[in-house]
Amino acid sequence: MTTIPLVITNSTWFVFNPAENDLSVPFSLAPGGVKTLQGEMKVQIMQEPGERVGHSEPFRATDTLQLQAIVPWLNRPLRNLLVNSPVEIRYPLELLPPVYMRTVSIGDEVTMQWRVSYRISNRKSR
Repeated sequence: MTTIPLVITNSTWFVFNPAENDLSVPFSLAPGGVKTLQGEMKVQIMQEPGERVGHSEPFRATDTLQLQAIVPWLNRPLRNLLVNSPVEIRYPLELLPPVYMRTVSIGDEVTMQWRVSYRISNRKSR
């Protein structure tokens, strides 16, 4: 079965590695059809450039995750499968829990959010 891979477009803060991701939609999905996908997609969050002046305030940056399906033999995105989701990046990292709709009609706007947690140890090294 031929599939169309889902990708996340590289941006200021996010780098997508297709080799680490294999989530895709079936080519046989009819226009207006619905398909529930199981799996995960990974992006690398870029390191803050340069030295940080002062660490009293938490780091915050905003970027947009752009999820799309790219037709491999045309190297073009499917126009009806494009999701833009603004994300606030914080240090310690915190992206919000997933919030999404189960089904989406063509032309509807969609909001998606993700959650990443990062623990800081209070133990002192010996």
